[in-house]
Amino acid sequence: MIGARALASMAIALVALGSLGCEPEAAPAAPAGGGAPQVGCQGVPDSICKQALDTMGAAQGTVAQVVVQCSQPVCTEQSGEADVLIVFRDGRQTTSTYGWGAAPAFPEPIPVITPPALAVQPQCQGLPFQQCIDMATNGLDGSTADAVGKITVHCSAVCTPTDGSGETTYEFVDGRPRVTVGWNYQSGG
Repeated sequence: MIGARALASMAIALVALGSLGCEPEAAPAAPAGGGAPQVGCQGVPDSICKQALDTMGAAQGTVAQVVVQCSQPVCTEQSGEADVLIVFRDGRQTTSTYGWGAAPAFPEPIPVITPPALAVQPQCQGLPFQQCIDMATNGLDGSTADAVGKITVHCSAVCTPTDGSGETTYEFVDGRPRVTVGWNYQSGG
């Protein structure tokens, strides 16, 4: 029969071994001479580790050692984040973060394209004011907006805030011939 003291000693030894297994791998020692830096990849796929090294570019010649260690519970080829320790040949050290992977959980913002300002107030015929403004600015670009002397927006049928069709006529102050642009709009829903 094993004594209580022996069981306690075995339990302490198992706890000590278990905690050693959870400690991160120690970084390799920096090389004494020149050449390629020593690289340590800890919990990071080799291809990702190489990508992290490639981002250093020209600085690699002065680097003695690089340790890329996963800083999330799991790092995969698809996504993850790692802490990067760089040890230079002169003894300086720097750390940074390297992330890769999946798209953010929210969509990227869509840039708002601001139409050119209207040089004149459009004449709206048979359509709501906001749709009139939209149809008046849709046919303009930066090179024609300043030369417009008159804008007529005409609905060809019944125009509501959700759908309509018609045409916009632009008359220019610099002698260019007038331009007429057909349009229609329809909101989904």
